[in-house]
Amino acid sequence: MELYSRDEISEQKVLRKRAKSAAIAISAAAAVLCVILLILVKPLNETLFRVIASVAAGIAGCVDIYVASFIMPYMRPKPKQRSAGGNVLHVLGNMLRQLHMYVIWVLLSAVLVSFLFNLATDTVPAKKVTIWVDTASVKEAELETVLNEDLPEGIKMTKVHTFEYSTFGMANVGADDIYIVRESDVPTFIEGFAPVLAMLEPRDIFEYYVKDGTAYGVKVYSAASGKGCAQGYIDYSAAQGAEGALYEDCYLFFGKDCLHPGKDGAAAHIAEKLLKLQ
Repeated sequence: MELYSRDEISEQKVLRKRAKSAAIAISAAAAVLCVILLILVKPLNETLFRVIASVAAGIAGCVDIYVASFIMPYMRPKPKQRSAGGNVLHVLGNMLRQLHMYVIWVLLSAVLVSFLFNLATDTVPAKKVTIWVDTASVKEAELETVLNEDLPEGIKMTKVHTFEYSTFGMANVGADDIYIVRESDVPTFIEGFAPVLAMLEPRDIFEYYVKDGTAYGVKVYSAASGKGCAQGYIDYSAAQGAEGALYEDCYLFFGKDCLHPGKDGAAAHIAEKLLKLQ
């Protein structure tokens, strides 16, 4: 059993107090940083901000675990005289003994941060216009950034996804606002689409997808000319087989059960912006 003098006990109390203050300060700084990132997050910086917030939360938690495990206990073993390298090895040894706790916290903090960012970067369906794109790839963040400018009243954001984003497939087609679909896939989803002239004013420049005499979609990409709207953001190719990218006409449709219907609705407003993009 080790005996401690009054001075040694006092030193340990001071060390504990300093370590506790440092842990609180680091945790507070990490929390403030996460809040700032959540406030400033945009589609273009979302991934970077998620990573920074996750790292900050992970480091702060690991510091708290170390302080609580090896510094806060009232009577610690008397410190040995070590070189700087020896002190580093001592700290690393302590960390390795509780590696499982650090791993668990890092995973939990990543889940928590992801949950908070999901809340900050998404909203209820009534307050967003959702666009599904049936193409090889889409620059989702860039397209959302452009479409989020000058949003209609009551709309907080637009969300853009490829069809592959849906884990369980496009089983509920028609519940969202806008769909950009390759011509060969239209028959699969057509029952979920509303007549396009109920959403957009007819124009001579439009080419329509017509079924049973009713126009359902507006052509947004022509395979023959290789031109279409928002080509800077949407890759209209469908990579298939060894022959490379294949192209086909694509059409824009509106969901028949979308929450923002009508020619004055938010879905039509966003579709008009989309049709004007290069």
